Amino acid sequence: MTIFEIIYVILLVLTLGMSIISLKVSLAVSQKDQAIKIREKYYDEIFSEMITKKIPYLYNKFVNKEIGNINVSISSKFEKEIGFFREKIRFLEFNYPNFYKELDSQLIDLDDKVVLLSTKPENVQRLIPEFYDGISNVYRLVERFYTKHKL
Repeated sequence: MTIFEIIYVILLVLTLGMSIISLKVSLAVSQKDQAIKIREKYYDEIFSEMITKKIPYLYNKFVNKEIGNINVSISSKFEKEIGFFREKIRFLEFNYPNFYKELDSQLIDLDDKVVLLSTKPENVQRLIPEFYDGISNVYRLVERFYTKHKL
């Protein structure tokens, strides 16, 4: 075997090795892209409407921050939406149990505040900022989770 043949065989083996590595990297990237697409679909179907439309709409109908009061007639609708939201996130318990537990706990806390705001008028001034903070906490938690898992 001549030196050129040896070099040719070495180059062939290196090319084959590089092709295999390239294929594995491509598959890994494709799987990651698929996982991101699935999480984006979950976000769109579960979180997007609730976070961008329903919660802000119900909050604005339920709470009047300027005069410091609440619209009790909206409380049952708000409670139902929070309950519906809790049902929609239930599947997260299986893949992301820590995130699910934290989000569910925050939603339960929001629901409790809706009940307190509507049944304890003497606590409205104190509870409105807590309720607002609770909504903000839900938003931050969802954003942090999805930002973390898209990387």
